Amino acid sequence: MSPLSPYPINPKACYFKIGSHAFAVEASYVKQIISLTQFSPVPRSSSYLWGLVAIESSILPLINSYELLALETAKPNLAIVLNHDNKPMAFALDEVIGFAELEPAETDSLTPSALPDAFRRFIKGQFFFQGNSYFNLDVVKLLALVETQLEVV
Repeated sequence: MSPLSPYPINPKACYFKIGSHAFAVEASYVKQIISLTQFSPVPRSSSYLWGLVAIESSILPLINSYELLALETAKPNLAIVLNHDNKPMAFALDEVIGFAELEPAETDSLTPSALPDAFRRFIKGQFFFQGNSYFNLDVVKLLALVETQLEVV
């Protein structure tokens, strides 16, 4: 019997950019993409917490993805709302490339030294979309770290 694939058959992913880096997450974690027209800063909070955003009838933490992944800070106008275990959080991003089927890499062309240290622990693989390579973010690890950091605040 062959081992099961780590991904469901024909799963979808959301492909996006934070700074100059391209990422993908399984679409099952994506609640929605929102426009960052307004958010409320939280004084004396963790550097990861950029503020709070109101989405529908909920108030969610807006995570400074740039700080979390040690990337050069920009002024994003979008956020992706990720949800795992009923704990949604918004993560700032620069651009949504699109939603499409996952195209896992045939071979693991990721080399640990090529990844910035700050986000190496959040990468669980690599996908290809329209001929470009995207880091597959481990949403469970990412949300767990952020949740831990927010508890300290």
